[in-house]
Amino acid sequence: MRSAAVMAPAASLVLSKSLIVIVPLGDDGRLHLVQQYRYPVGGRYWELPQGSWEQAPGADPLEVARGELREETGLDAAKMTYAGHLFEAYGYSNQGYHVFLATGLRQGEATPEQEEQDLVTEIFQLREIEQMIRAGEIKDATTVATFGLLRLKGLL
Repeated sequence: MRSAAVMAPAASLVLSKSLIVIVPLGDDGRLHLVQQYRYPVGGRYWELPQGSWEQAPGADPLEVARGELREETGLDAAKMTYAGHLFEAYGYSNQGYHVFLATGLRQGEATPEQEEQDLVTEIFQLREIEQMIRAGEIKDATTVATFGLLRLKGLL
């Protein structure tokens, strides 16, 4: 059995918002990804739809997931399956995210926030996403970890 040493907490960045990551899986087995410019790294990258409601920090994660999916992609999901919770980088932050698999998708109109006006959506085969991860085209750790989690759980 593994044991963990108890140590005094080090200074860490503490964030209170809870992030949501949505994995929109079409009936044909393809996934919807979004791409937008990310200023901290100076480039556009593909990632899973994700976000938070800063104005409503206590909101139900399922409501946030449905809202973020609709906002970024215009999609509504007949079914949202909770797949788990992961931390982004618990070595320096308590920021985590809830993962939802969205199925039974219906297309509507996207309503991106002002800073997401350059956001585009595209549909990919799972093998294409795996290749993009291997090639370093998808660099978002949240997307890579979420994709891996769902593959390991047999949900993709």
